Amino acid sequence: MYLVDYCGGDFALKWYTRDYSDSFYNNLKRNADSGAPSNAFLWPLAVTEKQKGSFGYIIKLRPRGYREFSDFMLAKVQFSSMAANINAAIKICDAFQKLHIRGLSYQDMNDGNFFINPRNGDVLICDNDNVAPDKTNLGIIGKVYDIYCKYPNNSRICENLSTLCNMCIMEYVIGDKYGKSGVKSILDKLKINKSAEFNKHCSVFKKTHNEIWNQLPFDAQQLLKGAGLSYGQTLNDKGYALKEGLEYYRSLGGFSLSTFDDDIFSILHHHH
Repeated sequence: MYLVDYCGGDFALKWYTRDYSDSFYNNLKRNADSGAPSNAFLWPLAVTEKQKGSFGYIIKLRPRGYREFSDFMLAKVQFSSMAANINAAIKICDAFQKLHIRGLSYQDMNDGNFFINPRNGDVLICDNDNVAPDKTNLGIIGKVYDIYCKYPNNSRICENLSTLCNMCIMEYVIGDKYGKSGVKSILDKLKINKSAEFNKHCSVFKKTHNEIWNQLPFDAQQLLKGAGLSYGQTLNDKGYALKEGLEYYRSLGGFSLSTFDDDIFSILHHHH
């Protein structure tokens, strides 16, 4: 971030040092052109031309007196009154309602992106470069994976990445959505790059896998295991997408179908 003079005033310039896709750049320009859905967003005002592959965008400076959301969660700061507290909650809900009415989604929800004035409850939401039309994948999983590569033993980052991967497998791999190949390339890298800390946050993959698996009819389970193929039955496109998604859950969760079946067998055996 840089302090810059723009049109005779002081503004902040966020500059990207790594190469982002044309779709990311074009989406950012579209958002700047259409303006903020609510004044709670520190919205991109203008996007620069590309300079040797990199670029940036201009936003208003954050005024003094605003504190990060986590400061409230950790009781480092308190609202001056219940009215300020309620005002902050209403402002956040109102801002996101206006964003969603435009058909947009905020794709990088974390407490470092919310700033609140404890005196009156006014809210500023930043890092709006991740706002895109609903159901569009902007590659947020790639951003989080890059951070994870720098800090593989950070518990919060590992937890965020496992939650995001869990959602992306469901949304893009099993859902077979546009953006699937980008998500899969990150998942494939992660499969062979799991830190000890990341492995502590992997129970989410087994939980989601089991919820899906236990809802499937026995015939579908056999087919996904490859057992039905000898009878001339084959998976359709949805079936292959489901099979692929379940395989990602198992490889990231560090368990196999055989160990999963053994777990089920031991539970049933225990009940008898």
